Amino acid sequence: MTFTQSHEEPGRFVLVERWASRAHWEAHDAGDATQKIYIPEIMPRIEREVHPSSLIRSRPE
Repeated sequence: MTFTQSHEEPGRFVLVERWASRAHWEAHDAGDATQKIYIPEIMPRIEREVHPSSLIRSRPE
């Protein structure tokens, strides 16, 4: 997971998660923590844009 903050807009954050497959991501979204905490408590407070993507390249830190 990568979590970044915009330099230009300090209130804007970007969270990038990597999942082994779409099925893994969907299973995570169907889990208790997502259904009982994230959706009712967090989702109403944020703007969320989902962009399914493919990793092109990763470099070591």
